[in-house]
Amino acid sequence: KRSRINMETEAKALGDAQKEFILAHEQLAAVVRSLQLAKTSLHKNEITKVEVGRLTTDHKVYKSVGRMFVLSNKESVVTSLEDQNKKINEEMIRYQGLKKTYETKKELATKHLQELSAK
Repeated sequence: KRSRINMETEAKALGDAQKEFILAHEQLAAVVRSLQLAKTSLHKNEITKVEVGRLTTDHKVYKSVGRMFVLSNKESVVTSLEDQNKKINEEMIRYQGLKKTYETKKELATKHLQELSAK
């Protein structure tokens, strides 16, 4: 016969394991969303870079600076897009590392939760 204190301890452990699982699941979902947003931004930048590349060298273009657009030249815009792509790629590498970490964390939380539930 299990004691009341032991049952309360098990119930608390189960509750903590559930919170741990939920947190891991939410963290994983957030990093997956961030990774998808980074991929989308990279794709948009690549499309823009191709389109700007089709322009003549003397063609003036507008470059986004915060909430406004500034008249610029083709080379400046292409350089800016390349810099943004480099930053996005670095960000994606970081997100992929975080994704692996959170997947492992979620797997461990799942196993722990299953072990506690089996008792």
